[in-house]
Amino acid sequence: MAQVFATPLDGLLGADILSDFDIDLDLAHHELKFYGKQTCPTAAPDWTQPYISLSTGLSRGEHLFFAVQLDGRPLTAFIDTGAQITTISTAAARATGVTESLLLSDRPLTTQGIAAGPVSARLHRFANLKVGPLVIANPEILVADVKINEADMVLGIDFLLQRRLWLSYGSHRVFLPSR
Repeated sequence: MAQVFATPLDGLLGADILSDFDIDLDLAHHELKFYGKQTCPTAAPDWTQPYISLSTGLSRGEHLFFAVQLDGRPLTAFIDTGAQITTISTAAARATGVTESLLLSDRPLTTQGIAAGPVSARLHRFANLKVGPLVIANPEILVADVKINEADMVLGIDFLLQRRLWLSYGSHRVFLPSR
């Protein structure tokens, strides 16, 4: 797979560190801002533009997970800035109706995470991904035999490069621009 960043990464910030803050993540403009953790029910991003709010859970690994729909099927997802591409486990893809024969007709890829060795996968085009009221038509999502412990899918850099995001660990909410 092509690299997302032009230079090697110097390191990673995990949820164990990020969960101490509210995070304004705007990769399209190369910005990452840390704010004091908001814990009140009126928590909101420091934005002037309209936004939507998604309620989340907080996993044992301190990831904010939330409901999404993929091809009309309810799933759970979390954001991972270390993932180059949005990924779904093969088991979750099967639950949305993706068969073995469909996967065999998809483009094969080999991917590698930060800690694991190479993983064989298929790049599958789904009809739509719904994140709150946001609908992404015809998303290409990596289907791999991976165990995603805290959700069915991981929204990666390909999702984040297209939109700004505010992660509020204290209020257990994720905010996205409404347009």
